[in-house]
Amino acid sequence: MAEFPSVADVIQQLRSDLEKAVSEGDDHDIRFGLGDIQVELEAVVSAEAGGGLNLKVLGVGFEGAGKGTSASTIKLTLNLNPKRSDGDGGWDNVVAARPIG
Repeated sequence: MAEFPSVADVIQQLRSDLEKAVSEGDDHDIRFGLGDIQVELEAVVSAEAGGGLNLKVLGVGFEGAGKGTSASTIKLTLNLNPKRSDGDGGWDNVVAARPIG
């Protein structure tokens, strides 16, 4: 069974991607302000059950099998507002490129 990434893994990857975008935006004249971010995680969990029967009575055989499945969807929506430390104990909005100069 495949493992699902944790919420912490998803946020860590998002943070890494945003930091990379900010870094790659250095020395560009065009900058983008970063507003709220909505992350939606969805997982489908399924269970399968099966059974079989093999019966022989007086040389006559009977076989049967059954299978049942059920699935449910788990959905998690996170609204994130990215901030960056201003170095003085406060927090500033993130801009996708640092100011030049």
